[in-house]
Amino acid sequence: MKEIIIPKKCIFITSGGRTATKFLSELLAASLKNCHSVQEPDIWRVDDLYSFYKNKSIFIQKLIDFGLFNMTMGKLFFLGNMRSITIARQRGKIDEAGAAKKLYTLRHDYISKLNQEIYVEANLQLVGLLDIIPLVFPNSKTVFIIRDGRNWVRSYLNIQATIIYTKSDPLFYLPHARLSAKIVPNDPFTNRWNKFSVFQRICWLWRFQIEYAIKSIKKNPNATIVKYESLFESPNECESLSNLLKYLTKFPNNYQAEFKYNCELSGKHFHESKADRLQKWEKWPLNLVREFQEICGDLLLQQGYGSESLWHEMILRAERE
Repeated sequence: MKEIIIPKKCIFITSGGRTATKFLSELLAASLKNCHSVQEPDIWRVDDLYSFYKNKSIFIQKLIDFGLFNMTMGKLFFLGNMRSITIARQRGKIDEAGAAKKLYTLRHDYISKLNQEIYVEANLQLVGLLDIIPLVFPNSKTVFIIRDGRNWVRSYLNIQATIIYTKSDPLFYLPHARLSAKIVPNDPFTNRWNKFSVFQRICWLWRFQIEYAIKSIKKNPNATIVKYESLFESPNECESLSNLLKYLTKFPNNYQAEFKYNCELSGKHFHESKADRLQKWEKWPLNLVREFQEICGDLLLQQGYGSESLWHEMILRAERE
């Protein structure tokens, strides 16, 4: 049987999106010697297409790295891309061995060509493969980033280019390209999905991704969960980022990679939401408070968010309305 292990020292950064993973990939590139650090190496982002001329060199490099077919038509095939594998895993449509084999196939040739000692990948498409990563990359470290669901939902709705679960999203037209309660076995919101607003669907996505990550990360001894707020919205963010780098650079084989962290790089954001479709939660109308609380309220508290007295007052008013 063909071995499906990639021995290179690797670092993986993932989340449900909207958590500054691009910044973290840039931070690792600047902080680590002999490191190849990328964000979503085999994906053409829609927001990058709007600035095609500016990003032309990136597009060309991805064609060189993965080939025209894999970057275009190959993504339409079932399990032909990381997103499809992670969604299939989250839906229970592929087992551990099958997912590991697909992950190996998608990354082996690319990583094997690299001369750098350490490979870093920031990729939200890995969110459903937290338990699969150590099967393929035994000498890897992984971090999953969680963010306050209220701010996460707002950030998604305020993306300037496209909004998920709407016709402006290219994946809207591809079956099963986006997670939904309708395609997840035994999901409690399955029967209500068709009547959900876009806001409610994004709320559901936050809940599903967090719950799945918490469950699956238990099978990865070399992975941890970190809060977005501790890295980017805390007085101690420099210390938090330094501690994260220290964790990610101590590999399972006990090798400690050297890193030099420049605190001036902290707090920098990439792909910031620029639209203003949804205000901060403090100004949400009561119907949105009620909808968010119904879908995400209990999990929000479990993750250490939502303890503000104002939030609880808003919930009580929403319940009385």
